Amino acid sequence: MVKKIRKVTKSTPTRERRKIIVVGTEGKNKTEELYLRHLERTQDNYHIIFANGNDTIL
Repeated sequence: MVKKIRKVTKSTPTRERRKIIVVGTEGKNKTEELYLRHLERTQDNYHIIFANGNDTIL
């Protein structure tokens, strides 16, 4: 007697990746970081990365 085997279908992942925003400003980024951290908390699909203040000097 032969047992029938069902074909298993796997669902494709539908997860959307978070968008990354890199911010480089002069100075210590205090004001800009306050504004953009609030944006990151309210909008879950963004990830904001801040460069150090000394990294923007040419």
